[in-house]
Amino acid sequence: TMGFSMGGNGAVFFYVKHPELFAATVSLDGGIVTYEDYLNRTGGRPEIVSDSDYFYEFGSPYEWVKRNRKALIEKPDTSILLTAGFILEANKEFLSVLEDEEIPAKFVEFGYDHEFGYVFSESQEELLRFLSGKLH
Repeated sequence: TMGFSMGGNGAVFFYVKHPELFAATVSLDGGIVTYEDYLNRTGGRPEIVSDSDYFYEFGSPYEWVKRNRKALIEKPDTSILLTAGFILEANKEFLSVLEDEEIPAKFVEFGYDHEFGYVFSESQEELLRFLSGKLH
């Protein structure tokens, strides 16, 4: 799976929720944020999840990393690539959770622009190296 911005969040979510279905995931400056971070960024409560941290976290990669830790650790090699610039701190926080759970991940940090062409060009060398290693 691979995605940019909120698509990056979705790509990581589906990968950690269903690690048996995917060889790897790539998040290009993904919006992987905790419920608390979401509230701080928006200043409001997300109606889409009934103003509930439970429902928000249930749809969050954070929850599924914990639930599927064993399957994620048993992957044959590093299967998560996070790239971040604009959403840097949130991605570093998620990387920290992966490291705490001993789930290997690669991390690429680049400049501050949150535009797909820029993000792709800044991370393409590592992205292509990572993806080519997943082709069997």
